[in-house]
Amino acid sequence: MKCALVDAAFDKQGWIFEPKLDGYRVLVRVENGDVTVLTRRGNDWSTEFRAIADATSKLPCRTALIDGEAVVYDSNGITSFQRLQNALKGDSSQIALVAFDLLHLDGWDLTRTPLLERKALLERLLEAAPAALRYGEHVTQDGAKFFAAACKLGLEGIVAKRASDPYREGERTRSWLKVKCLQRQEFVIVGFTNPGGSRTAFGALLVATRDEPKAPLRYAGKVGTGFDETDLGGTTFRAKVVIGR
Repeated sequence: MKCALVDAAFDKQGWIFEPKLDGYRVLVRVENGDVTVLTRRGNDWSTEFRAIADATSKLPCRTALIDGEAVVYDSNGITSFQRLQNALKGDSSQIALVAFDLLHLDGWDLTRTPLLERKALLERLLEAAPAALRYGEHVTQDGAKFFAAACKLGLEGIVAKRASDPYREGERTRSWLKVKCLQRQEFVIVGFTNPGGSRTAFGALLVATRDEPKAPLRYAGKVGTGFDETDLGGTTFRAKVVIGR
């Protein structure tokens, strides 16, 4: 089930609000002791997310299908996509699953069950779960205040979900709505600066934008890449810069 993007947070009865996580969306399937971690495209990433698979195998159920986000937390308790990517290249034991929905449990199809009932069953299933499995908490009111607090903490945003709705697999519906904290604008990479200090690949990216769709590019400044030396690969890193027209 997918989220539709909306411009602003809101307060409405019958909705719950969850923090928007910065990770990989996954489905975790349990079948008689065997656990498979599937990406949104249906790829088997059980090896990459071994900590999640091992933890899920200890749950008190025969079969289950759990929807959630594979994440890594930073020192401030905020999910970090960059740290998740680094963990996949190195120590994957720090990857955790934030589980926020339960679609099947021990032979019962829960997709037609109201969301809050599904979450109640999920919370009970995860009561004594290993640390790599976390229940996705939510609030039931003050969505606008929750959104403001999420942005202040540096989160990506929030997800609003209609509490009584079923699970509609594969659909992008108005039952799940995401509100992002960050204001975004598209830029074209037009160059980069020479490396400085200990860096060996390149420094900052030079970017440009357009004031109107067919207007000439206008230089907008320099931006950091967010990459460290491990990501850049030291002197073996090669960058291809495309100048937009």
